[in-house]
Amino acid sequence: MTDVARDVAIEVDDTFVGGGYGVATPASIEAQQLAARTEALFVDHTYTAKALAALIAYVRDGRIAKNATVLFWHTGGQVGLFA
Repeated sequence: MTDVARDVAIEVDDTFVGGGYGVATPASIEAQQLAARTEALFVDHTYTAKALAALIAYVRDGRIAKNATVLFWHTGGQVGLFA
């Protein structure tokens, strides 16, 4: 196996953090509801809903094309929904 080094720009966008850890935002609540209604996907409000809100915003404003293939890696957090 050969390692390939590439110059890749990484962008950190913290504008969807809101009031902080565990504090839902209007956009994260909308993302939670949209995911649950359309995909039967339940996401926590601490991290995943905020990341999903950013993804939705990026599609809506054209930063990600509507026909693009996107991998949204949902790694858990459902336990927080029922705490």
